[in-house]
Amino acid sequence: MKSPNISDLQPGQPVTGIFLVAAKDVRQKKSGDPYLSLTLCDKTGDIDAKMWDNVEGVLDAFERNDFVRVTGIANLYNNRMQFTVHRLARLGEDTVDHGDFFPASKRDRDEMLLELRTVIAGIVNPCIRGLLEAVFEMPGMAEKFKTAPAAKSIHHAWLGGLIEHVLSLCNLCRAVAPNYPSVDVDLLLAGAILHDIGKVDELSYLRGFSYSDNGQLIGHIVQGLRIVDEAARSVQNFPIELKLLLDHMILSHHGSLEFGSPKVPVLLKRCCCTSSIRSIRRWRRCARPASAIRSPKVPGRPMCRRLSARY
Repeated sequence: MKSPNISDLQPGQPVTGIFLVAAKDVRQKKSGDPYLSLTLCDKTGDIDAKMWDNVEGVLDAFERNDFVRVTGIANLYNNRMQFTVHRLARLGEDTVDHGDFFPASKRDRDEMLLELRTVIAGIVNPCIRGLLEAVFEMPGMAEKFKTAPAAKSIHHAWLGGLIEHVLSLCNLCRAVAPNYPSVDVDLLLAGAILHDIGKVDELSYLRGFSYSDNGQLIGHIVQGLRIVDEAARSVQNFPIELKLLLDHMILSHHGSLEFGSPKVPVLLKRCCCTSSIRSIRRWRRCARPASAIRSPKVPGRPMCRRLSARY
């Protein structure tokens, strides 16, 4: 018998179903007897649950992140759905389909991975293409990248969300780039593919969506730099100038310091650098934040001669 979806439960509805325990707390009634306060979830949402009676027999039978079969009744409490549990039993891992408990992309994840590899194969610059190929040849990277969510809750918060998000950006880059002849499309695509690469380790998604220890202590931006550094070392004679630009794209992709970017984005103008990025020293001297381009009289901001001549 198929478990009912949490989002479809109605007050007074008897329920027998399989759910994931997202939270477990043992509390005491006024009488001193224990009761269980739980959060049960499936891919449609979660619900507060209480088990008031016969608690002693199941206290140690399951833990948070276990799958359980429950029988009880749904009810309305303080204008919110709540579930009163009458019976509960832990289930083994091999008896459930994880896809029934976590939101997932509507697109096939293997097809999306193939599409991503096609995008990478179409990159003309051999250094950029070689770096991206090296990233996805890392042990387990392709599997993690096609499975990870893009965020815990903000956007693309579902299995396969990260690769779906990246492919959407790649399509956007290819659609917009022809309107800007000075844009290096290969570099733009590399930034789209790599900007969130650290999320494969920042987020934990085997049991719901949460932050891993890596995510809590380091975060996806720094972890992304680590991944790119490791891949770049495996590409023979990878240009340091190109590596610095890719690092900057990852470091600055949140846009501003208050949104978590260690660096604010720098806008490279034609007059400030060459398409082949022959001189990183010249780029360092002339590159300026986009905000300064819009407001050229900001004190202390360097301007190259051609740009300053306009003001």
